[in-house]
Amino acid sequence: MLVIDEDGTKLGILSKKEAQALADEKDLDLVLVSNNSTPAVCKLMNYSKYRYDQQKKIKESKKNQKRIEVKEVQLSAVIQKHDIETRRNQALKHLEAGNKIKIRIFLKGRMLQKMDMAKGVINEFISSLDGIAKIESEMKFEGPNLFVILAPIKSNK
Repeated sequence: MLVIDEDGTKLGILSKKEAQALADEKDLDLVLVSNNSTPAVCKLMNYSKYRYDQQKKIKESKKNQKRIEVKEVQLSAVIQKHDIETRRNQALKHLEAGNKIKIRIFLKGRMLQKMDMAKGVINEFISSLDGIAKIESEMKFEGPNLFVILAPIKSNK
């Protein structure tokens, strides 16, 4: 097997016993890097330190990731203009933070018969966010809820 030192220098082709003896002498681990190549490639390294560094890199990359949340804005089928503006401002804050928003209208009782009114309210709300958000999932009706999910449009800043 081809043995590589911890510095990256090739030590040459050695038998498994010789390579293990060399690793024991330097107080390092013998790690198989490539089994498919001819001859097999092994490297002398401190494996526990290597694993520690890999886990540290993974933690660091997770720390830098941005988690996107879905924030909910609830409307009513008989909502007034001022209330729509208030909910629009809430939605704008969430969209600027990079979060998705779920617009939901809860329909109960006689309101279930006024589905076209609720759809009109949602369409009006979506049109007020035109150029800021895009529709990610179409309008759906599940149980007594009518909802749609909007995602922020990425700006080239």
